[in-house]
Amino acid sequence: STVSVPERMRYNDDVFTNWLKGFNRGDGGSHNDAAVPGDIPTECEAFDNTMTLIQWPGDLLGCVIANAVSFIAPPPSPRLVVCGEKGSLIFDMPGSGSQLSIATNVVDSPYHVSRPTPPAWTNVGRQEAGWYHFPANYFAPFRYYKASTEHLYACIEHDQDPIPSMEWGLHVAEVMIASRTASETGQAQQLKTTF
Repeated sequence: STVSVPERMRYNDDVFTNWLKGFNRGDGGSHNDAAVPGDIPTECEAFDNTMTLIQWPGDLLGCVIANAVSFIAPPPSPRLVVCGEKGSLIFDMPGSGSQLSIATNVVDSPYHVSRPTPPAWTNVGRQEAGWYHFPANYFAPFRYYKASTEHLYACIEHDQDPIPSMEWGLHVAEVMIASRTASETGQAQQLKTTF
């Protein structure tokens, strides 16, 4: 499924470049408190919101949800959720203040948090797992822009191929193209990718 917004206001390139220069703060955070609204009308054919279900071998199901893509207002939802038979992982759960949150029904796990009183909407007697949130500073901060730029410099300096290869890009492109075709036709698409 998809949602698109055909008309948008975009940034002047110079404004956006200057905005990105202030993106990394000295305290390690990354944001800009005073984003300038776009001022150039433009047509947009990209989908603003998409949801793709991917059925992998071994009865694994993937759900890729892409909300409005923006440096200014990222969607207030988890960036990555991994669900399994024994629990779930959520990266950057809103409101948790944690990079990683775990809910597991494995009682002897050090990350198990029991909820003795199940919510009314659950089956009576069902053991509900609560969320264990890793402390805010448990993991070393990862600065994507800094790390990716350093990796690019190192590849140029040592004449090496970058880790995100063209093959990776082809896998991603195949999934994106198949997702769009599926949304336009209403038909499931067969993927050849091993991504």
